[in-house]
Amino acid sequence: MGGIGVLMAQGLAAPLGTARQVARALEGQDSAAVAEHLDRASVQGAARRALAEAVPGPGGEQASQFLAGMAAEMALALSHPVALAEVARLRGIAPGRGGEAQRRLQPRGLAEFELALGPATAPMVLRLEPREAGPSTRWQVTAITLTAVAPQVAPGPPLRLSALR
Repeated sequence: MGGIGVLMAQGLAAPLGTARQVARALEGQDSAAVAEHLDRASVQGAARRALAEAVPGPGGEQASQFLAGMAAEMALALSHPVALAEVARLRGIAPGRGGEAQRRLQPRGLAEFELALGPATAPMVLRLEPREAGPSTRWQVTAITLTAVAPQVAPGPPLRLSALR
């Protein structure tokens, strides 16, 4: 392999390794390990922007203030490693699927990757970007996108037509 090939392989090794570590940490609900790879300020800012865009327009000043406050609280909560691990669990991200992280890591430019975890129909997508960490640079989660999940409706008791009388 030529010099450029070696540099490219080394450049991909770091985000791939981080993706695997993040996936395993979320699968195992290891919030301390999640925290090592989480840029909380960036995640919180990205979540706040995404939630603000999702807030409906007209509805009155009080409704807008209430929804903006709720969005800020949700963004703060989502940037916490314990909450993020719980969201992963609720989305069906189970132990033993860390190898899947390598297959679902997609480049999004020269210095950004997206890692989709969970079911393909409603993945939890994590953005990985390099961040300065003291004298070195580390790949960290900088944003999270949660795809809408269809509500689970539990079957109710059988309906008897005679009960409607």
